[in-house]
Amino acid sequence: MTISRTTERPVGFSTILADPPWPESGGGKCKRGADKHYELMKVGDIISLPVGTITASNAHLWLWTTNNYLEPALRAMSAWGFRYVTNVVWGKFKDDKVQVGLGQYFRGSHELLLFGVRGKLPSQAPRGTGARLISTLQLHPRSAHSAKPEEFYTLIETVSPGARVELFARKPRHGWTSVGDDPALFTEDCVRLPVDDGINELAHNRERMRLVTGSMETGR
Repeated sequence: MTISRTTERPVGFSTILADPPWPESGGGKCKRGADKHYELMKVGDIISLPVGTITASNAHLWLWTTNNYLEPALRAMSAWGFRYVTNVVWGKFKDDKVQVGLGQYFRGSHELLLFGVRGKLPSQAPRGTGARLISTLQLHPRSAHSAKPEEFYTLIETVSPGARVELFARKPRHGWTSVGDDPALFTEDCVRLPVDDGINELAHNRERMRLVTGSMETGR
């Protein structure tokens, strides 16, 4: 009797990118932090997001955070089912000058992109190429508030496989599922809902999950 070793891969995304609205309110009476631009979330609500319900058994997590919320971001990563591995630093500049932001002891000039792994999933960057020489320090100009440089999407797509989902997305991206409540998320590959509702929509709609993740492939 021949025993088949072909198995169905669990439904879920292999790459998760999240840019939560950490409660960066700034000091003083006037609004100087992120709350000037969009609604913020409580740390506990971010940590309790059911990200693990839409994640493949082997997956990468890319999680944006600030210096103030580094420790909560690490807790969120663990709660979502990932182990912290390393981080990439976005050094900000504009018009050839270092951008200086808010801060009590030091003025912030960078953001952190934390990288975590669930299960076992090595880098997808081709061996023996420059893609294996990506630096953890990325210097890119700053644009609109909270907008991340396009180069980071290219970096993630080089290292991490599909299927990919962006949580708290602000615009659609080809080849990704985009989840968030921004009005720009109107295409078929978007889930235009608050992120917690969007995650639950994907988690409970197994047929849609299979379609967007391609998770019915066999022999993996």
